[in-house]
This record gives sequence, C-alpha cells and structure tokens, in this order.
Amino acid sequence: MKYDVIIAGASFAGLAVASRVKGNILLIDKQDVGLNETSACAAPYSLVKRIAGEEVIFQVFEKAKVHTVLDEIDFDLNNLYCTFDYKKFCESFFKKIQVEFVKAKVKTFNEGKVITDKGEFQSDCIVDATGWRAVLASSLEKNFVDRTKLSFGIETVLDFKTDEMHFYFYNNSKTIKDGYAWVFPVGKMARFGIGSYGRNPSLKKKLAKFLDEFGLEVNSVYGGFFPHEFREPVVGKIFLAGDSAGHCLPLTGEGIRTAIYFGEVCGDIIQEIIDKKLTLEEGLSKYKNVVVSHRRYFDVLERKQSTFSSISDFWVTQLFKYTRLKPVYQYAMNKYESLGFLFGSKKGME
Repeated sequence: MKYDVIIAGASFAGLAVASRVKGNILLIDKQDVGLNETSACAAPYSLVKRIAGEEVIFQVFEKAKVHTVLDEIDFDLNNLYCTFDYKKFCESFFKKIQVEFVKAKVKTFNEGKVITDKGEFQSDCIVDATGWRAVLASSLEKNFVDRTKLSFGIETVLDFKTDEMHFYFYNNSKTIKDGYAWVFPVGKMARFGIGSYGRNPSLKKKLAKFLDEFGLEVNSVYGGFFPHEFREPVVGKIFLAGDSAGHCLPLTGEGIRTAIYFGEVCGDIIQEIIDKKLTLEEGLSKYKNVVVSHRRYFDVLERKQSTFSSISDFWVTQLFKYTRLKPVYQYAMNKYESLGFLFGSKKGME
C-alpha cells in the first residue's frame, strides 16, 4: 500500500504536519502518542489553547524572574506563557487528525520506503520528525547529526508552590555553567530542570546540587538532547521538521512553537503536492526556501549563546538589567517573538 504521506515521529512537529494534511496519512512512532516526554512543556498560552484547549494547561504566567549570582530581575512577559500536560496535549492534538497510526521503530529510508521493525511503508512524501537523531535523514547522510551541536537537559517534578516562571543563570558556578536552570510551576508542583549547551551532558549531580538550594532532593528524572544548530530542512526527498531540522532555538532552548510552526508549514506544502498543485520537487524546494529564509535568526541566537556562555556573572547580571529597560525589552522581545512563530497562529514568517 502506498500512502500520500508518511510521517515518522508523533510529537509536536509530526502531529503539526499531520494536522494540515488530508489524505491517506501514515504516522509512525515507537511509542504510543503522548508518551516519552522529554520537553519542559512551557509554551505560549495562546498556542497551547489553539492546539489542545484549556484543559491541558496547568498554570498561566504573566511574569518571569531571572536569578543571577548577584541579583534577581523581574520581567513582565509580552505574551502569556503556560505550563501544560504533555500527554494530554498530544492526545488532544492526535484526536483532531485523521491518520493511520503504527507503533513501530523507524530504522532507515531506502528508495521511497520507510523501513521499520514492523515492516516497510511507501510514499513519495516522507517527513522526518524523529527528533534530534533525524533517523531517516541520517540514513541518507551518515554525518547529518553533529553531536557537538547538541544541548542536553534534564528535569524532575517536586512538591513546590510558586506563581512565576524562574530562570537561573550562574555562569561561574560549578552548579550551573554553560547553560541555565529553571523552575516551572505546575499547580502545587514544580518542574525543576537544568540544561547545558552541550559541554556537560552529565547533569544529575548538578541538578541535585541546584535542588539543595531549596532543601529538595531529585525525584525521577527525564529529558534528553536537543540541537542548538539549524540543520538542512530537506535531505534527498525527505522533509524535516522539529528537532530533526534543528528547529529548537539556540540560547533559550525553546522548541515547541517552532516545531509546530514549521510542521504546519510543511503540512500545507505537502497538501499542495497531494492536490497536484506542486510536484514533489517543487514542494521540497518551496519548503526549503521558506525555512532557510529564517536561518539568520537561528544563527544570531547561536552566536549569542556562545557569547553568553563566556561572560562573567557580573556581566550576565548587567545584561539582564539592561534588557529589562522598557525600550530595550520591547525591542528585544519583539525581535525574539517575530522570529515568526506568532503565538496563536501560523502567521508572521510567511
């Protein structure tokens, strides 16, 4: 059987692609939809509400607090953010789409066929949304994934009550270096996490030391790698979306809205191919042009990530204080948010 489109990966990007396509669609993932959470699951409130509804949201935030070794800086958020339930979000998203789902491990791609441990599946339109490993693209280009360009984060959920999102930047600290930590409230609980810009993937001891500040101990941990470098969005005749294509923003590590945005773009273009408005080659070229036209934003953030990691705690504090100045803050946030992924819709980068 030949499908109109095969999507490998059923998280944010894969579900976003599927949501924009009507036809004979196959969605493949090694886990049931909504399992294997690796994200901190904080995103713009309007985006989460649009995709999955209010019922998946834990808590909504108007403010964020940045902690440095020397000070605490409060920020009013330009747009509301929220924490949400990953499983419920994905299940709600999945219910809105019409696809055939196969629970299988994707192994490789060969001559128009996706090879899995449950058999081979064929389509002209193939989407790699398998995450940072980019399984299908890597089967065509062995060195496609640059492991030196991966960040790493882990998180644990504990009893802790707060009404703000908290970010911790301690550049000269042995606890947090070349990255940052966070506390994201989820009602009566909170997600405590720590991330590294790729230099130190062994973070559990550092997370434990961070939690000592709150008199808490590490519970069960989840997390993983995510790319901080923009990748090619098309490899051979495969579309890539989400972490497969390096759509996670450097510096901040934000990847949900970017994955959904590019997933929706990808899905719209694939629908044009299915409707014979575009050939496959034209669709691949169109998608690549749309995505690559925004590469400069990712490159700027990657340079800022490199610079930020090298400065002292004094200058980290001064930078955040300067950024808090209203004209500077509005300019910076407008630039960041106008990376195109506007909060309630798929507009802004088109």
